[in-house]
Amino acid sequence: MDPATDKAIKEIQRSQPGAWTLTTPDSEFWFEQQNTKALKLILAKTAEKIASHSEFVNSLRRVIVAPDITAEAARYQEILGPQITAASSYPDGAPAGKALLWGSHKNVEDTFGVILLREDLAIDILTSEKGLNVFAHEVAHLESGFLVHQTFGSAQPLGHNDWYGIRKRIGKTVFADCFAEVVALPYYDKKETVEATLRLSIDCLKTTAERIAKRTAIYRRYPHQDILKYWNGTVEDMASLFNQLGRGIGILLSLNDTAQWDSFHSAVEDASPHWIPVVDDLRLALDAFFIEAWAESTFDAVYEAIEKGFVTIGIPIDKLAGK
Repeated sequence: MDPATDKAIKEIQRSQPGAWTLTTPDSEFWFEQQNTKALKLILAKTAEKIASHSEFVNSLRRVIVAPDITAEAARYQEILGPQITAASSYPDGAPAGKALLWGSHKNVEDTFGVILLREDLAIDILTSEKGLNVFAHEVAHLESGFLVHQTFGSAQPLGHNDWYGIRKRIGKTVFADCFAEVVALPYYDKKETVEATLRLSIDCLKTTAERIAKRTAIYRRYPHQDILKYWNGTVEDMASLFNQLGRGIGILLSLNDTAQWDSFHSAVEDASPHWIPVVDDLRLALDAFFIEAWAESTFDAVYEAIEKGFVTIGIPIDKLAGK
């Protein structure tokens, strides 16, 4: 157990909601207090603007800037264990932002949110405000995490054949990434960055579909291989694919631009035409969250789209998931 991290967690839990602090690395750049103060001012303005649409941002207790946010998050997870919820954003293929959430989730006072920002991204935000979309994305993860916990309660361990639980886990993260991009869109620095995120969704669809198709063909040819390894790897790949689709659809829902949707639709058709019905269903299912007040049943259509994706790609869920 890391004593410094344990001390930090206790300090966070003693802090007041909304009175968040900023922690920066011990380096010459950050020893210049004006840099730390200026960064906090930029982040505070962004958080306050998001808070105008939701009060949950007040659960933010600390923002931590670190060179390696994966290692930083691991220290928190080692101490907090399964009670912690983590969500990440990968704008350039490596973790740039991470949201950590723990507590009772019964109210804001008993819920503790921490956002980790990679140091080079924090410097970009400070010097050019480029990358604010990552911070906004993580703030939105704190909000969606709180709402999902209030709706479903704490996540339970999953068995490999718990098909309903698997769909539920993927569905919650798809919603969270979609919601986060709806919130983050106004903070993208330029149009090209939005288009890059949409291209990433298409690239992920194409490469993941091809990889799973090959893996499934091998499984069908040699059904006595390590089935559990095949199934677990396939579920993780599908979760990543649906999360990326959720991000892309979140951007499109926020843009509300028919031409952009038609372009995305055509790109899906070029990458994997059999996925058109899945993407269409997923878009309608996620759109419902922003049309009216949602409840646990609102996720049912998301689960159905996820199952359609598994079937479309040829994964034998009837044999593997206890259906």
